[in-house]
Amino acid sequence: MQFPENITDSGLTPEYFFRPGNRELANKLIQFVDCNLFPDNFGIDENSALGELLDHLRDKELPPMDYRNRLSILQSTVQRLEDRFLRDLKLKEELLLEQTDSDLAVDPSMNILNTNQRLKNNETNRTWIDTITKDRR
Repeated sequence: MQFPENITDSGLTPEYFFRPGNRELANKLIQFVDCNLFPDNFGIDENSALGELLDHLRDKELPPMDYRNRLSILQSTVQRLEDRFLRDLKLKEELLLEQTDSDLAVDPSMNILNTNQRLKNNETNRTWIDTITKDRR
């Protein structure tokens, strides 16, 4: 929230958030950043619950960091969000498979192979980014 110029290259998507308010805030942020607009409130009413969440996030103090590495730090955070999202998808797939009979077709929207590949890519990228970040220190 404090450095919206890094959002475009971070890989952030609203689907990584479970709470509706966080998801809506991410959606607004991405929408405005994609249009190269950086307004103070991202089109959110200050008096709404979403406005209060935005203020809360903006007022949060960030941990000490090297500001030259903001993008790589944000990308690492987004990868952890994606990992959490994908693990949740895997749990839902397992529950679905346990609930269905073996001869019933599984919902095609639950693309198990795609989720597995995304998990694998996410883990590979995280290892690569962690290696680069450690080398810079």
